[in-house]
Amino acid sequence: MKRGAAALLGLLLFPSLALAGGKGDAAGALLFGPLFTALVLLPTGWALQALLLAHAPRRGQTLLHAVQRHRWKTILLGVLNSGFVFFLVAVTGKAAPALGFLALLGWILLALVGSHGLARSLGAKVLGREQPSGPPGDLAEVSLGWAVLIFASAIPILGLFLAAYWCVRATGAAILALLAVEVPVAEVGAGEDPDPAGGVKDGVGDLER
Repeated sequence: MKRGAAALLGLLLFPSLALAGGKGDAAGALLFGPLFTALVLLPTGWALQALLLAHAPRRGQTLLHAVQRHRWKTILLGVLNSGFVFFLVAVTGKAAPALGFLALLGWILLALVGSHGLARSLGAKVLGREQPSGPPGDLAEVSLGWAVLIFASAIPILGLFLAAYWCVRATGAAILALLAVEVPVAEVGAGEDPDPAGGVKDGVGDLER
């Protein structure tokens, strides 16, 4: 694990340091920028993932279910949503920039929320678990998974494609979770008690826990 982390960090830093200076300033900044962004997003994302685990565990489970069981649905919804948002931003760029900004902000929020399912699923795979676990193991899964998502997205060139794919899936998962009314009790992670109200999931019930 330590060797893998060191190799990933070297992959992120080496091209930036090699090109920084002289005529390579622009290229070095372009390659170093994603790493700086990743370092900023890492603690912010951890805080958001922890909030979801603490205050909306059922909604987080719905996001996980959407990511694991509905790959193509999340991709389709994510592509449609992202295409509409960026089309709206382009059309309203001069006439109504505030509207485009709000649409883009909403898209970013959807991606951040939907990334919970991606991070938790990926973290469980990295830890060698067949299925994501319940508390307290879910915190380790989502924390590790978020770090992998962020730093893998900062890899020069390849990271752009990974980030685009994950953003599409995250927004799709968030939309699918918003449309979902119920998560099957069998899908609840180990360590979580079934919902005494019969398994009906809504946003209010999540926040009350």
